Amino acid sequence: MQKTNSRNNKINKLNNHVFLYYYYQELLTPKQRKLFEMYYDDDMTLEEIATIQKVSKVAIHDSLKKSESLLEEFENKIKLKTKVELLTKEIAILKETASKEQLTVIEKMEKIF
Repeated sequence: MQKTNSRNNKINKLNNHVFLYYYYQELLTPKQRKLFEMYYDDDMTLEEIATIQKVSKVAIHDSLKKSESLLEEFENKIKLKTKVELLTKEIAILKETASKEQLTVIEKMEKIF
């Protein structure tokens, strides 16, 4: 049971970093973005990235951890992901009772984010 919880926590953390990256990637340096994408999007190992980048595996690990920390720090300060999630929930509630005209406006609002 504890292994399952640990695995779920890791998956949740990974998903959170990917979502945060979606919102805040432009605040990272180009190199941080490249490493993040190689690791998370391209599913490359630290060793594979290190070989391509001609640096140590530890350097890649440290860079990824720094990027993850920065993404979490951005969210703690700006709270964009949190606000979008809240708006999404509120819009879903509005949709339940909205008239046809109101639904049109709500759909336009959804396209903004």
